[in-house]
Amino acid sequence: MTIADKGLPETDLTNAGAVYVGTLWAIVSAFCYGATSVLLRAAAPESDPVLAPFMRSAPVTLYVWITIFSIYARRRDRLFSSLVPPAKYLLPLIVTGVALNVTGNGAFQVALTLSWLGLAVPISQGVNLWSGALVGRIALGEPINRGIVAGIVLLIASLVILTASAGSGPVPIEGGMVTTAIVVAIVAGLSWSAGNAGVRWALLKGLSVEQVLSVTTLSGLVASGLIVLARLGPAGVMATPSVAVLSLLAAGIVNAVGLIAFTKALNLATVTRVNGITAAQVAIATVAGLAIFDEPVTAPLLAGVGLTIIGLVLISQSRGRGR
Repeated sequence: MTIADKGLPETDLTNAGAVYVGTLWAIVSAFCYGATSVLLRAAAPESDPVLAPFMRSAPVTLYVWITIFSIYARRRDRLFSSLVPPAKYLLPLIVTGVALNVTGNGAFQVALTLSWLGLAVPISQGVNLWSGALVGRIALGEPINRGIVAGIVLLIASLVILTASAGSGPVPIEGGMVTTAIVVAIVAGLSWSAGNAGVRWALLKGLSVEQVLSVTTLSGLVASGLIVLARLGPAGVMATPSVAVLSLLAAGIVNAVGLIAFTKALNLATVTRVNGITAAQVAIATVAGLAIFDEPVTAPLLAGVGLTIIGLVLISQSRGRGR
């Protein structure tokens, strides 16, 4: 889950070293997000895809709620009103939480099950960012400048190239499964961007960060948990190999650490700098896939990943300057 926070302009920072520290936190975040994808990929062959959203969202939800309760520990009389948004916002926030934590994360895990990191990560992240820019423009009136347009063009080109490269390497499942993997990777990106737009919409309506996160994280956790019980049941969960369960749990923990690092980075450096650095997660995941899982190395794959990274940086920096 990616929440666009408010980064301080670097010229306003009283401590010159804060930018350096913020950059280090951004690097940590990029590696954590890349490692999350690697751990999810490791668990994919031996676990049902429905487990991943639940295991991935549990640590983040726990962190968010612990943080919220620590903030309001001395204001118990205001805790309930601070956490619960007005009734008219509950359904949109629940839908937002499901889009981020169930549809997005679930579709991403299916893509990892059917293909490889070098395909699922750049496609889902690329679609997430360029569709997010378009949704932000259409639904929220956010500006689109030349940098964003150039980034969108590059990301769409990378999607075409990566799709063409899908038949160049080993395919875990025969037939049209690679096509299915590409489609669900696109669905993951669209779901994440829609969820992020829902978060931005709620914040623009005047809801607090605590109100938004308390509902979106909990609704995602509950929804994914219900899906696990309905599809697998306790027996199915217990039948999952312990190595896969530990890998999924580790992915959730590392993802939470990545979110913490991302938030700390935004408090010390600009959005432009932080988003540009965290775009490296695509390269990290791709290289890890090549090294750890012996995934295919082809010219179209490398070209597609390269265009994805450039497009991500262009859009992130252009949107960052607009804030």
